[in-house]
Amino acid sequence: MIKQAMKVILLFLIVLFSFSFTSHEPNKPAQVTLIVLGTIQDGGSPHIGCTKNCCKYLFTHPDYRRKVVSLGVIDPRNKQTWLFEATPDMPTQAKMLKNVSAFQQKETPDGIFVTHAHIGHYTGLMYLGKEALNSKSVSTYAMPRMKAFLETNGP
Repeated sequence: MIKQAMKVILLFLIVLFSFSFTSHEPNKPAQVTLIVLGTIQDGGSPHIGCTKNCCKYLFTHPDYRRKVVSLGVIDPRNKQTWLFEATPDMPTQAKMLKNVSAFQQKETPDGIFVTHAHIGHYTGLMYLGKEALNSKSVSTYAMPRMKAFLETNGP
């Protein structure tokens, strides 16, 4: 199932990046852009329970640039942004994606792709709920098994 999900995502990215657009406005990206919004493992950094020197240092000297793995896609032609993975760092990652986009006015991406059920890939969806954004309009995409997981497990 994971292989199938990865194939779908890879196909989406290939199709998305195969288009090249010309811009009528100088100094603005004319092509679809991919931005790395995080590279850290699902559990975050510092990692809970870690006693290694790297984590000891990060517990006392947090590095707010270290975000859980996520990608942003900016499509200037269609004026859309997309987020791959809904991480625990999603509020700042969505803001980063908005700020990099020359056209984005709203605070949320046009859609979120969730690739699989590791905690670093779906727990950010909680920020779309009633206690935070209270959104009912952010499109979320997942493979059938992940969709069923999300629909049958709270919150």
